[in-house]
Amino acid sequence: MTYRTERTLLRVIGLIVLLIIAVTYISYRQSAKVRATSDQVTHTQEVLLGSEEIMSLITESETSIRAYALTGQESFLLSSDSAKKLLLDEINTLEQLTNDNIIQQKRIDSLSHYIYQRIAHSDSVVAARSTRGLQAASQLVATKVGKRSMDTVRMLITNLQNHENELLINRKKQNSDSIRNFAFISFMFVALISIVLILLIINAIKNLKLLRKSESEKSYNSTLLENITDAILSTDKDWRIRTLNKHAEELFGFTAEEVKGRYTKDVIKSDIDDAQRQRLRDQMVKNGWSKGEMVMHRKNGEKFTVLASSSIIKNAAGEPDGSLTVLRDITELKVLENRLHDFNKGLEKQVKEKTEELTHAFERISDGFIALDSNWNCKYINKKAGETINVEPAAVIGKNFWEILPDAVNTPFYDAYHRAMKDQVKVRMEEYYAPYDSWFENMLYPSPDGLSIYFQDITKKKNAEITLRHSEEIKRLIMNSALDGIICIDKSNRVISWNPQAENIFGWKESETLGKDMAELVIPSKYRSMHKEGMDRYLKTGRGPILNKLIEITAIRRDGSEFPIELAVTSIGQNGDEFFCAFVRDITDRVKIKNELQSEHNLMRTLIDNLPDYIYVKDRAHKFIIGNRAILNLLNVEVHESIVGKTSKDLFGDELAKINYEEDKRVLSTGEAIINRDEPMTSKDGRHRWLLTSKVPLRSETGEIVGLVGISRDITDRRENEERLRESEQKYKLLFIKNPLPMWMLSMPERIFIDVNEAAIAHYGYSREEFLSMTALQIRPPDDRKKFVEAMNTRPKGTYNAGVWNHRKKDGTSIHVEVITHDIIYEGQPVRLILANDITEQHQAQNALKDSHDQLRQLASHMEEVREEERIHIAREIHDELGQQLTGIKMDVSWISKKLVSEDESTRQKIKNVMELLDGAVKTVRKISSELRPSLLDDLGLGAAMEWHGEEFGRRSGLNIEFVAPISHPDLPSNVATGIFRIYQESLTNVARHANATHVFATLQFEEEQLSLTVRDNGQGFDASKIGEKKTLGLLGIKERALMMDGEYEISSIPGKGTTVSIVVPIAKTTQKV
Repeated sequence: MTYRTERTLLRVIGLIVLLIIAVTYISYRQSAKVRATSDQVTHTQEVLLGSEEIMSLITESETSIRAYALTGQESFLLSSDSAKKLLLDEINTLEQLTNDNIIQQKRIDSLSHYIYQRIAHSDSVVAARSTRGLQAASQLVATKVGKRSMDTVRMLITNLQNHENELLINRKKQNSDSIRNFAFISFMFVALISIVLILLIINAIKNLKLLRKSESEKSYNSTLLENITDAILSTDKDWRIRTLNKHAEELFGFTAEEVKGRYTKDVIKSDIDDAQRQRLRDQMVKNGWSKGEMVMHRKNGEKFTVLASSSIIKNAAGEPDGSLTVLRDITELKVLENRLHDFNKGLEKQVKEKTEELTHAFERISDGFIALDSNWNCKYINKKAGETINVEPAAVIGKNFWEILPDAVNTPFYDAYHRAMKDQVKVRMEEYYAPYDSWFENMLYPSPDGLSIYFQDITKKKNAEITLRHSEEIKRLIMNSALDGIICIDKSNRVISWNPQAENIFGWKESETLGKDMAELVIPSKYRSMHKEGMDRYLKTGRGPILNKLIEITAIRRDGSEFPIELAVTSIGQNGDEFFCAFVRDITDRVKIKNELQSEHNLMRTLIDNLPDYIYVKDRAHKFIIGNRAILNLLNVEVHESIVGKTSKDLFGDELAKINYEEDKRVLSTGEAIINRDEPMTSKDGRHRWLLTSKVPLRSETGEIVGLVGISRDITDRRENEERLRESEQKYKLLFIKNPLPMWMLSMPERIFIDVNEAAIAHYGYSREEFLSMTALQIRPPDDRKKFVEAMNTRPKGTYNAGVWNHRKKDGTSIHVEVITHDIIYEGQPVRLILANDITEQHQAQNALKDSHDQLRQLASHMEEVREEERIHIAREIHDELGQQLTGIKMDVSWISKKLVSEDESTRQKIKNVMELLDGAVKTVRKISSELRPSLLDDLGLGAAMEWHGEEFGRRSGLNIEFVAPISHPDLPSNVATGIFRIYQESLTNVARHANATHVFATLQFEEEQLSLTVRDNGQGFDASKIGEKKTLGLLGIKERALMMDGEYEISSIPGKGTTVSIVVPIAKTTQKV
């Protein structure tokens, strides 16, 4: 154990050393990476500082040159020259810093080129100012060569800085990742070393525990060997004695020192010879152990019997290394065995005698008896058992029981016999044995030596029980399967039976009801006294009010709800006792249906009495049995009984009665219905009427005709309307034929021409016969037919203006037609009447007018474009030329003010006034330039320009203007940005002039390739429907600008609630300039 622990410890220490070396190596590598990244970060910072210094120096040089050009003072040239020298030094430094980056080297080369170009241009300006004056220098500045060079320099420096910033960010990220990875790896190595140390400590503690346990086991084994009562001796592999415990010394009479190292055959003597001893040793070596009894000799020669148990001891390699023998002195035990043997012989004799006595007893009992041994062999079978199983007792003694009764194998008897023997418990069983067609009762008494079986034939008893049980089962099935609830009570009103259907009806389980008062469970409180009185009367007189009768009454469920039941009660006598059974049926659904049928009957009666049609029912004798209120009113009678039992002859005139009789006879005899037949009649007031009558046979459940049902509707008004309609159609036909506009009628839904007027024939060039062989689709141009079919599938019925369509004449000429349609009934069928008005000339005039409007809009767009360009040009000229000149004058005046030594206060005041006038002029120039073309629109975009304009306009007008726009938006075409800005300007101007508002809220949004502008104020508003009456050029200008951008313009206003102007312009589709 110690050697293994030391070896494990050395391995762990070696592993820890390797981990420490790995951590040290990784730390060194990681530190080198961090230093390299840090150097790269420092290098990038130097490049950024150098580029900033170049930008500062070139700006300083440009400022000095511009100051010299304006003032002519050479002190500015000294500053410029100093900046140039430092600038060239910084460029050289920057080239050295970026010599390992080809991309940056290219940028430095381009930067140097443009810087030298800018310096050359500056030198040209200086030369022009020194030789030709301010005007020549201003002309060179106006060429904007220097400005373009400067813009390029700024762009290159920005690109250079952006690239270095990206490198700086990436290197910082690499440095951070390296540090984080190193920290993670270090943590993992420390954790691993900690785990190894913990495992080492745990292993050491475990080995220490094992060592202590081993020492304890050795001590325990030594104590056990000394205190065990058996003799124990051990030998080496050559059978020489190694050890001998004290009980072995006492057993043999030798001390351990006397026999240690001696061969066992020389010391331990026994009755076996050398050959037998060698065989025992060979068997023990082969099997690893041996056990048996032998006679051995003590030191003094005394013999004794021992029970010896020997085992081979093996070394670590698994080879025999000796033996261990345990000896127990059984001399006294052998003496007792001999005495027991003699006792058993005497006992066997006594048992034989007693067996004979028991045999005689078993032969006299009426039960069958069989005695089996543990192997299922028959030891005894009495006469009754032999008779029962049809065998001769003497012939089967000693035979296997299952061979005697092979049919009993794997039967319940077989299983019970084996269970009794296995569990050694008494078993009683009753079972049917099919081969004998009999029932047997078995009493099984097991013992370790066998099984005693008592059995008797109980077939008669079992058949009686089966018959009784079968009867009870039939009764139970009847009770459980009955559709009615069955409740039985005794004379004390206590429940003695409660079937499953009663459980379903009342909600009480049978176990909850048995022995309880039935009245408290199911009888409503209002009936309980009546029930008690009826029970008392029956017990006294033998007669009851509800016995053997079927009644309807209410009961209560477990939840207390009351419901209707059908009840029958009968008394039953059994064994001199009497009880009562109630048969209960839940008739809730039946009562509900009955009530519903009554309700439906009332509803049906109310319905037919309130229908305007005449509804009646007649029997086979043509007599009325039912009639509704309408027919009573027709006959001018009040009650239904006035018509019941009467015929048509009794109620109507002879003429109508005769017609009714023939129709009724036909329906009743043939079973054929009469549907929708017009019948004339004259009412009692003398008015002639028309009835639309239908009659159907009324059949019984067997299909026999028992009467008829008739329904008549008064259609007098409809007949009169039809007559008037026929007269109207004649007039309408005349208007159709003589109409100067083309008209025709189409059948529906086929749309075939069924009639055309003369105007249509003359206008389209088709003859009447040609028209009547055509459909409406054939007068459409081919490219217009699909649109026509789709429109016809969705057009509504009635009269409506179908719009303008293209039609084609017979000669192929295409015309524009305004169509009006009207759906009518013509000659009993639905048709569509078409009126076609040729508006071709009007359509051509509208197209010409539209073209003229488009041309005017294009002209206005062009004029606006020219105007905007002129504004831009003037704004730039004012800003660049006039602004610079005013700045030069201001600098000269400032210079004169400094050089003037005069103490004249008026002169100084004049100079001051001139300076103030120049400041005002500069501000005016800027204001005019911004109003002509805001520079923010070109520099920062539409949103910033609109925000600036809103602030300026609010400051001048006093309006509170709130403008909301996204921080960033897509690049807009110049015409869209300018147009939206001008619309915003015009909208604010309109608010200030007309709205009388205090607050304006404007939003600019970009959504799915479209731009939307909304301007809303809280002013006085106006009626938007009257906007056309106003001469509002501002709103007209806004609308035209929106249309020129293919946009949508909307204005909404409510008097007293302000005005909202909304513009939506598609960005991608807009190409027209504004």
